[in-house]
Amino acid sequence: MKRTLRSVLFGVIGVAVLLGFAQSAQAEGKPTLYLPTPPGQTWEVIQGYNCGTHDGWGRLSFDLVNTEGPTTGAPIYAAADGTIFFWTGRSGSLILSHGDGYYTMYSHLSSWIEAPVGTSIKRGQYIGNAGATNPTPTVPHLHFTFFRGDGPYAYNRQPVALAFAEGHDFPDTGKCNQYAGTQLVANGEADNIAPTLEWAGPAERTWVNSGRLDWQLADNQSILGFSQNWDAPAATEKPQFAANTGYLELIAGQHTAYVTVWDAASNQASFQREIWFDPTAPSLPTTTVTESLKLNGSQASLVLNWQAASDADSGIKGYQVYFGTDPLGTSEWFVAEQQVDVGLREPGFYYFRIRSEDNAHNFSEWTTLQTVQIN
Repeated sequence: MKRTLRSVLFGVIGVAVLLGFAQSAQAEGKPTLYLPTPPGQTWEVIQGYNCGTHDGWGRLSFDLVNTEGPTTGAPIYAAADGTIFFWTGRSGSLILSHGDGYYTMYSHLSSWIEAPVGTSIKRGQYIGNAGATNPTPTVPHLHFTFFRGDGPYAYNRQPVALAFAEGHDFPDTGKCNQYAGTQLVANGEADNIAPTLEWAGPAERTWVNSGRLDWQLADNQSILGFSQNWDAPAATEKPQFAANTGYLELIAGQHTAYVTVWDAASNQASFQREIWFDPTAPSLPTTTVTESLKLNGSQASLVLNWQAASDADSGIKGYQVYFGTDPLGTSEWFVAEQQVDVGLREPGFYYFRIRSEDNAHNFSEWTTLQTVQIN
């Protein structure tokens, strides 16, 4: 009987120890949260725990607004390491999973990172911008919730009281609109580093006849987007395109590309690049004398002349010429001026053919400018 009692006691102790380990492991699994707002900015709780729209598993939520500038467009950051669990554009809600059944939700975002479910997110990584996305109109704010859920789909969701590593702890007392009016400042230095741009495509101030101007953007945190225009900065106060890469199709002539870039912290940088583009072939040269020459063989050399071709954009670089017996002959013989000395030739019938080249390496068609009979 003693042995049985001892077994029961050890069994109870064992269960208690196991439960203790389980509770300890569960406590260790709870992530440490940091404020998801921009470092150094003051944000205020305009709706706190319980009451109003904060009920059910979202009753321990905060609605936060920026007290130092616009809330709409303000960058929002992950409160802890995790993975993307869910996204819906209907309410602008992004949910991150932090393991062990813990989740954070960021709602009413006006924009968000475009990444598939399961993508790893680091604490402090940019995840979107605050806004007013909602099925019905709402004051721009960030709705932030911390909760637990069971299984792969987070069933039986339960709210978790908020606490932040910046030194803020918000236990639930059941009070309606608890903690409304509280002001919070995220730790860390504000991101004052401007984004950068790397060009690809045509070299600057060099004539080209094809291609397009591309660029790649980079930032120490995250790119919000860019605006682009030819010959003047785009007249926009926010990005035209939410992307890290962009391009402009070239237009004929000498033009300057302007690209304005914003990062998630609203740092802005402007870039420009002068591109010379000539997609059009130059005109054909014309002869200055009769198109058919007859010469005797006593001449020491033969110098041929022609009128200059024209090119509206890049200008004429020079001419490729051919002098020979082939009526469709071509060659790589290049001259910059409007004349060429073809030297002393044997008696025979010759074709002088030519094509013009512009500074963008466009060529006219080959044309027979003169025929020469040497007797």
